[in-house]
Amino acid sequence: MLDETPDGAIKIVTTHANPKRAAKISNTIMDEIISTLENKKNTEQDAQLSYLSNTLANALSDLEASQSNLKQFALENSALPLESFAARSLQLDALREQLSRTTELHDAVVALSSMLQNKTTDQESYLALRQQFPIVDQVEFRRVLGQNEIISSWSWPEASSVDAVFDTLTERKNRLQSQINASQIDAERSGLALETYAKLEREAKIAEATYTVMIEQVKAQSMASGYRPDRTEIYEYASPSINPSAPKRSLILALGAVLGLFVGAALSLVLALRRGVYYSKNSLIAGAQAGIAASVSALLPVRNKSLNDLNTMLIRKPRPVLRDVAVEIHKSSAKQVVVTASRTKLTGNDVARALASYMQSDTVNVAVVDFSSRAKKLGVDHDGLSVGSFVVTENVGHVSILRPDGDLTAMELLSQRDFYNNIKSINSTFDLVFLSADDGDAISLLRALEGQKTFHITLARTKKTKSATLAQMRSLLPIQGLLYD
Repeated sequence: MLDETPDGAIKIVTTHANPKRAAKISNTIMDEIISTLENKKNTEQDAQLSYLSNTLANALSDLEASQSNLKQFALENSALPLESFAARSLQLDALREQLSRTTELHDAVVALSSMLQNKTTDQESYLALRQQFPIVDQVEFRRVLGQNEIISSWSWPEASSVDAVFDTLTERKNRLQSQINASQIDAERSGLALETYAKLEREAKIAEATYTVMIEQVKAQSMASGYRPDRTEIYEYASPSINPSAPKRSLILALGAVLGLFVGAALSLVLALRRGVYYSKNSLIAGAQAGIAASVSALLPVRNKSLNDLNTMLIRKPRPVLRDVAVEIHKSSAKQVVVTASRTKLTGNDVARALASYMQSDTVNVAVVDFSSRAKKLGVDHDGLSVGSFVVTENVGHVSILRPDGDLTAMELLSQRDFYNNIKSINSTFDLVFLSADDGDAISLLRALEGQKTFHITLARTKKTKSATLAQMRSLLPIQGLLYD
């Protein structure tokens, strides 16, 4: 059996009388002992390796921290603190040397000023001054006082010159002392920074050395534990997958499409709000709030046509749009009709001329006045009728085209004092009067006709006509007829 001695050793005690059996038992016990010792040795090696690994990790952390501190110090102070300290020390020494030289000059000037005040300006006084202050015979001192630079000759300077030099040297002495104080503070600060840098550098070197020693010990312990980096065994070769695990291309495309859809919709909405126009015919009709609304596409052929051509076209093919608008005008009993347009293909004058040609008869005389600034300048028929400030420029059947008499344009007549009287004279002369204007001129014309009994027809176009413009027109004169495109 096994027994343990007082000093911790293990001994084998045999209690059997049979020698063979005792030998067999002894071999079994020895195998158990060897296995136990090997397990104990492996456990100790594992524990030692674990300890070394932890210590190595701590050493690596200390090394990184010390290097980071060095970088932070370089950012906050200087990467070369020793050179900075040396430069500030040299600067301080130079200032001290200048102060010492200035002090010697100052003391010599004080003594010279005292002699001049006491009027002791003989040769013996000069020799005494020269012996006490050797700087008197130097070139610098003589230049300061404006004396001859030859040492063998000496002339006593004026007291006023000496006083001026004394004030200058005193000021220089004070200034140098102030610079020395400031430079000394900077040098002390550089010295402290140098001490801190040396400490950080020492810590970094110690951490690096510790890390190097620990990693060598870990390698040695790993080799002792049986680790061999050159012993490798391949169980299976890696093969690339058919589909990559990352990035998810299909997911990225789907997210990009969804985000693009939302961003595009948002940008379109913002741009639409910024433009402030109508994008559908329903919204345009709702914004106009007109009693009658019809498409103007059937009237596109009447653009820029003369009255003769208009009469021929309307006789050959009547337009239902003109008929519906004419019915509304007669129902309103209005003798004055204003036709406005805002960024449309047809102008207000085109529609006014077409309506005038359609509504003329033997009992209905119609007049058309174009207030747009883009109106063509027509020739004046000198034999034609003159109505107020207007003259007839064209007359076909019972339709008369009027324009202002003189050099003024029709829009300029709005600012005339007798504008309303001229409009009344036209209304009294003709049975039906059409006034037309486009874009900004339309707003001015509607503002001039605000409050009068007028049938208002407006031309608008989707994606072109501003909603603010239409609202302003409606506020000046209610829109009773809408022709949209």
